[in-house]
Amino acid sequence: MEVLDPDVVGEATIFGFGPLLTSVGRPVIAQRLLGLFGPGTETVLIPMTVERQPGVIAFVHRRVAAVVRFETEDDLIRDIRALVLPPSIEPKST
Repeated sequence: MEVLDPDVVGEATIFGFGPLLTSVGRPVIAQRLLGLFGPGTETVLIPMTVERQPGVIAFVHRRVAAVVRFETEDDLIRDIRALVLPPSIEPKST
């Protein structure tokens, strides 16, 4: 919670379907992040740069589940954008 701005905004978009959820505020965002990516979720987060911003790629059971971008200001996360790939959509292999 300490790295989240008190007025942080988080938005999740489901790939191929559009916006899913927008939340505002440190307690709400922290609770959602822990529920989605915290202990017991079987999620593995790999840090990476997303659109020139810090971010993570989330894997669940070795499958890409989400790409998350963090926008920061004054060393706090002000904005979180997640693109979620639902389990029913499988990427095409080449």
